[in-house]
Amino acid sequence: MNLNCLMNWYWYIQFSMSRY
Repeated sequence: MNLNCLMNWYWYIQFSMSRY
């Protein structure tokens, strides 16, 4: 698994949850 891809996915989830 690519670490960079994992970090981007994690960041995206964090950002999405912060919007609510």
